[in-house]
Amino acid sequence: MNELRTILFEDPIAVYVTCGSIVLLVAAAAIVLHRPRVLVAAAVPVAAAVAAGVLAAVVTTDRERLNEAAHALVAAVAAGDRASVDGWIADDYDDGVYRKPAVLGRLDEVRRVWGLEAVDLSAVEVNAAGDSALVAVRAVARFEKSPSIYNIRSAVTRWQLWWSRREGRWQLTSSRLVEPSGCPGAPAGP
Repeated sequence: MNELRTILFEDPIAVYVTCGSIVLLVAAAAIVLHRPRVLVAAAVPVAAAVAAGVLAAVVTTDRERLNEAAHALVAAVAAGDRASVDGWIADDYDDGVYRKPAVLGRLDEVRRVWGLEAVDLSAVEVNAAGDSALVAVRAVARFEKSPSIYNIRSAVTRWQLWWSRREGRWQLTSSRLVEPSGCPGAPAGP
């Protein structure tokens, strides 16, 4: 089922190329054979392509939901919206270093000590399989201030985020800071 979903909704170019090729072959056959009724048969793949396009416009895939979830979580972190962050993180979150209460505490610390201004998320790669997913992201954080020993106004990081679908909703269950590596106290992943 996931392969069909991928073909129809995430990469429908194969459907459109196939339908277009069939239309061209049927039209060519109708012209060569002088049978205008055969042109009516060309409407079937066109209708199928239109139906696939309409379905693709209304169906939201897991990849899209996870992309939206990652952006929403990062926006909540940047805004200091603790309630939203709390909702996106699973109660059993464990990254090998922190559990959920510590993550929420670190959020307050980062906002207070560093003055987190914004976080821009890019290069989102989603690998979903059933009710589990690994999302790799690149995040650029900007700070208003910096502890005196660091003098850092922005940081480029890469993360791996593990998500699980629970009761129809995606929640973050673990994370790992990939770059910069070797940061003390960085989440280590599951």
